[in-house]
Amino acid sequence: TRYSDAYTPQQNGLAERYNRTIIKSVRAILKDSGLPLNFWNEIIKTSTLTLNQIPGHKIKRSPFELFKNRSLPLDYFKPIGLRVAFRDLPEGTNSKLAQVGQLGRILGYNDELRSYKVLTDNRKIINSKHLKFLDFNSLISDKNEDLKLEDKMEEENSPSEGIEVEETIPSIDADVVIEVVDC
Repeated sequence: TRYSDAYTPQQNGLAERYNRTIIKSVRAILKDSGLPLNFWNEIIKTSTLTLNQIPGHKIKRSPFELFKNRSLPLDYFKPIGLRVAFRDLPEGTNSKLAQVGQLGRILGYNDELRSYKVLTDNRKIINSKHLKFLDFNSLISDKNEDLKLEDKMEEENSPSEGIEVEETIPSIDADVVIEVVDC
């Protein structure tokens, strides 16, 4: 155990470096997913959990694996912000024709890593392991709109004239990327 004086983060370099790694990860996830900044606390948990899956240099096992004696398969991790469809059947619903699914976005993973945290379209956070992962076009189209806006702003602020800027962004063909996970 190492101790440092109060209000002197310079003496605690290892912890400060790890905090910086987490904050950089959170920034990248928020930018990439397009989620609002007010979900930073959920993204910090997700970032920490993801970083705990990385094996150490000396031990060659991840902190999660050392603590739980098991590792998670890499296909468990999905991009934060990915569109999903999930089953939402309220109790007492007996109608076979009632709507049983909703759309949302992956916000992270629950603490026991048995299900995903999903941000529903009506801004509720639910845990569900019965998800259908939609293709990556939902992420890509959001990013393409952001990139087109950035290109347009750069073009308007550009002092040079006569240079053509292509505003189309190639999209990834993701017709095949549909998975169903039943846990």
